[in-house]
Amino acid sequence: MASSSAVDPSAESIEHKSAASIENHQPTNVNVAVNFVGVPGAGPTNVFDANAPQYRCCCGCMHIRHGALTIAIIELIFSVLVLINYLASTHYAYTLIYLCSSIIQVPIAILLIIGVMLQNQYFLIPYLIYTIIQVILTIVVFGFMISVVVQYDVNVALVIFYSIFCVCGIALALWFAWIVYKCYGYLRDRKCQIASGAVCMGQP
Repeated sequence: MASSSAVDPSAESIEHKSAASIENHQPTNVNVAVNFVGVPGAGPTNVFDANAPQYRCCCGCMHIRHGALTIAIIELIFSVLVLINYLASTHYAYTLIYLCSSIIQVPIAILLIIGVMLQNQYFLIPYLIYTIIQVILTIVVFGFMISVVVQYDVNVALVIFYSIFCVCGIALALWFAWIVYKCYGYLRDRKCQIASGAVCMGQP
């Protein structure tokens, strides 16, 4: 009777081993599942925010692409108006300089539009180079005008008017160039991030 009620030590050992095996294996299965979710390449790990604050202009009211496109349209309209003014003007020598500038500016503005629409930053480089050259030439002409005023008796009010006009023109050109340069950086960053496997979100 005593022998029938005695617990077999081997059975207890087997039960303890099974319980220990279950306890040891349960966390392992959970860890495997967690590691599987976090495996690199299982999903997108990098996101490119196209609407980040550094990609906006005009106090954050406009995306930098839209700003560059607006500048290209303004430049194109201005060049066409200069061409019309040249054809209707009788002072050809005076407007010839503006005509040459507009002839150069039209293809540059078209390239800027193409670059923004196709999101190719290299089409924006001619506009940046042209703007830098234009600003340098304007400063040179402004300095020459000041030297003429010093040497000869010229209408001071007219000189002041042209001085303000030149300063405002240089400031506007530099502001436009800064927006186009930021658009260049945006298109470059976007292309690099997408090439590295990032997902573009908030594309304007």
